[in-house]
Amino acid sequence: MRLRRNSKSHAALVLFLAATGLRIGEALALICQRFALIPEQVIYIDDLQHNVEAASRIGMHAIRFSDPASLREELVQLGFLPSKARVEYVPWSALTNK
Repeated sequence: MRLRRNSKSHAALVLFLAATGLRIGEALALICQRFALIPEQVIYIDDLQHNVEAASRIGMHAIRFSDPASLREELVQLGFLPSKARVEYVPWSALTNK
């Protein structure tokens, strides 16, 4: 889990839910409860449509990742990133290889 803050005091919490054994909607709801997050104030990013839909169902602003440029544009529009921010793609396999 990584927590980052940008200059506007937004927090980015990066979680890897695959190891929890919970369905995505259950896991996201549990995370919101555990960290006292309001789902409507959370941006959830995933490349799997069913995960994006599950996040939307519990009230999160859900974005389906397709490419770094599109993600960057949407995050800029939401005010989460400055207009010149750079977004890089790191494949899941690169995060899970030891």
